[in-house]
Amino acid sequence: MISRKLLFLVVIGIGLVVGVSYINAQLPNFYIQELEIIEDPNRPGYYTYIFNFCDNALTVEDPRFMVVSDLEKKTMQLTGIFHSDECYGAVEKIRANDPDSIRAELIFYEDSNQVDKFEEKIAKMTAKVDRLRQELKITMETIYPHHQDHIDATKLKSDELWKARKQLQHLNAQYYEMMSIFHPEQENKEVAFYLKNFGYEFDFEEEDSWIVDYADLPVDFAPSIYDLEYGIRELPENIGGKGMYIQGHNRSDDLFMFLSKEITDLRPNTRYNVLVDVTFATNIPAGMMGIGGSPGESVYVKVGALNNLPNIVVDDQGYLRVDLEKANRFRSGNEMIVVGNIASEFVSGFGEFALKTLSTTEPIEVRSNENGSVWVLIGTDSGFEGLTQLYYDKVTVDLTDIS
Repeated sequence: MISRKLLFLVVIGIGLVVGVSYINAQLPNFYIQELEIIEDPNRPGYYTYIFNFCDNALTVEDPRFMVVSDLEKKTMQLTGIFHSDECYGAVEKIRANDPDSIRAELIFYEDSNQVDKFEEKIAKMTAKVDRLRQELKITMETIYPHHQDHIDATKLKSDELWKARKQLQHLNAQYYEMMSIFHPEQENKEVAFYLKNFGYEFDFEEEDSWIVDYADLPVDFAPSIYDLEYGIRELPENIGGKGMYIQGHNRSDDLFMFLSKEITDLRPNTRYNVLVDVTFATNIPAGMMGIGGSPGESVYVKVGALNNLPNIVVDDQGYLRVDLEKANRFRSGNEMIVVGNIASEFVSGFGEFALKTLSTTEPIEVRSNENGSVWVLIGTDSGFEGLTQLYYDKVTVDLTDIS
């Protein structure tokens, strides 16, 4: 321990560059002063982080600190009691891709006694997410006087659900962090539960490592007549935001257009139940007739999960096929299941788009690979021999360890 005044004199005397001071959000009287971040000349990506902990007004018993970066987290305890009106100097070595991501935080031991309150918060937020799911479903089934009113209400409720899921994920992460720091020696059932449950949200506002591909068409297909296009684009003006656009003209009587996304950092070789919600913008009214089938009801939305990226292969008839068990058209396979179609009762003409959300009603079981990864797939299996255009707006994926 050293007084604030003396510490600053020492720092200036040895020539360190005094960095930024910032206030801890939990306690306005506590602040951290970054002094210097030094990269190891022999090991790129390794840094020495030098900083001060200072407190103006509060005495904290059994204080613990965390140094975090975009690659790792380290906890430390400098003293038994953190007295008011004092500073402590500290040095920690840490890895980072971006040195600007390195920071220090004070973790209050009192938080470890707030388990019940955290569980209550998580339970309330879980109930809120479930309630918003039902409200979104009701909103999408409600008839509004004007088409735009339906789009606006659906978008508002979808965004509200999206935000609540993010908050729930953040609460779960905080809870796990707290329990793993203060009770690392315990086989804590709440920590185990969090480790077994993962939630992911994707909104396509940026390129997000989704892989787009097509199958069930001839290997020598003519690009000019299949009209295959995809990419991140602005959603229709009446919806707003960005989405993953995909289109294709079904000349082969069975065009499959799909997206794949790898989810990492799971437990290797572990069985998971997977639930998926997908929200997309469609311009197809319900009840339409078309060549080969309806442009809405005959374009089936499928979701699936497997432990490897599916490959496109050529079969003995010269057709491009995807090597997974998805079945065809309205049928579900072992690795992809039908969750609905792209028809919307809230579209009155082909020039307008409306949002539609489809969800798995039963979980899809998958075993993660040896690297702890699972691939999630979303696609359309078409029986309509015409052009299909979609904007994928949001995808949420929940995984539960059932091993």
